[in-house]
Amino acid sequence: MKPIYKRISMFIILFFFCAVAYYFGYTSVLTKDGSRNLHLPDSVLKALTSNWQKLSQSKLVKLNATASKTMATSTSEIVKAIKTAALSKQIKNSCKNCVPNNIPIIVENRDICKRHKDPSIQLDLFVIIFTQFKLKKQRDTIRNTWLNHSRNNTSNVRYAFAFGRLPTDADDTMLSKEANIYKDIVQADFKDSYRNLTFKTITMLGWVSRHCPHVKHVMKTDDDMWVNIPRIIETFKEQPLHKTVAGCCPLSAGPIRSKESKWYVSYEEYSRDSYPGFCSGTGYVMDLYTATNIHNVSVYVPFLYLEDVYISLCIEYLGNGFHLQPIHGFYNSRYNTNNLCDFRTSVLTSHYMSINAIQDIWNAKCKR
Repeated sequence: MKPIYKRISMFIILFFFCAVAYYFGYTSVLTKDGSRNLHLPDSVLKALTSNWQKLSQSKLVKLNATASKTMATSTSEIVKAIKTAALSKQIKNSCKNCVPNNIPIIVENRDICKRHKDPSIQLDLFVIIFTQFKLKKQRDTIRNTWLNHSRNNTSNVRYAFAFGRLPTDADDTMLSKEANIYKDIVQADFKDSYRNLTFKTITMLGWVSRHCPHVKHVMKTDDDMWVNIPRIIETFKEQPLHKTVAGCCPLSAGPIRSKESKWYVSYEEYSRDSYPGFCSGTGYVMDLYTATNIHNVSVYVPFLYLEDVYISLCIEYLGNGFHLQPIHGFYNSRYNTNNLCDFRTSVLTSHYMSINAIQDIWNAKCKR
């Protein structure tokens, strides 16, 4: 009869293992560094241990003393096996089209945030600027106007122009020369294109997290923007961000399904009827903690080429108090005014700004 009892016990072990794994599942926890650890809740472990002990003493399974002892000591092994199965399930279901957060950096300029002469300087803001290689005049204009507040990356404001890999080696060589002159360029190893802006965003958030660990806030903007650096710093000193992405943030929006649109999104790319809101990529600000967490969870969030919407999908994934926050003064279109001094006072960001317009605002004589 022993072989029969042995087969019964093995069947019960298998059934018990499958039932617990299926019924309770597993919990995936986001740690501080953004990684995910798997564990069974304590209540589940306690119930598992208790039920296993009851099973081993049950009259329904008349095992001999040796078998009972073996079963009694197998609880931890069963728990370990369930954890292993849960991990295997996660690996199997891992996101194949998510955004990698370890893209190699070609031009790093890792010293941008170093506090060279005065280590007491508090870094209030890091500005990431998206630009195209051919628009050097645009870069030079904002270097000499609203980026002038950084004092060539030595003040409480630091910045970098973000690039991917350019179409030709000659372009990469010219960009490298510009980087050596200004020390304000970061280039990563992906094709520089409009549909790769999400890769650029995640890569730069990771770069800031690694090389600017003392900065308070991180901003992403574009090279055709007017950005009022002093007012932005003042705004977020009065109301510091935590677990927040702030800017011009429509909290109700959906994908555009017209193929004629620049922002067309197919059902294959995004199947839902609405976005979880988003903050316009023309200019949004977040705290460093949020920037770090967005970078870390990108490997779990499916790719979407609209980088500002992708950021909101990461915020949705993070949950736990992470949110979007509309802020008055961030404009995703050109601010309509005939008074240039409005751009120096009430406007935080304005879009579609030409080189001449930016220079005119910078040179305007305004009362403080």
